[in-house]
Amino acid sequence: MTIEEHATRLKEEYYKENPDDDGSIEWFITAELNKPTSINDYKLDSRYADDNIKYCPKCKMCWQKSARFHKKTEYYENFPTLGKEKVVCKRCITNAQQD
Repeated sequence: MTIEEHATRLKEEYYKENPDDDGSIEWFITAELNKPTSINDYKLDSRYADDNIKYCPKCKMCWQKSARFHKKTEYYENFPTLGKEKVVCKRCITNAQQD
């Protein structure tokens, strides 16, 4: 039995005992299944960071839209910019509109 099959079976058993009509626990189960488990998975994690973290050329900071439950944008100082897509952040866009 693979990890995915085992996780699916556990999920079905959990939902029989605890119906999740509004889907509130689904995000946690998905996050647990996608956790890095080996050294190679951590290499993939850095590739996901390259996809999700952008570099703003105006303020010279890296930024990322937060997870789906948080509304704010996270900013990173002294963050490696190599391989990051250059996109102007929301903060710089709003500052330019106010000027």
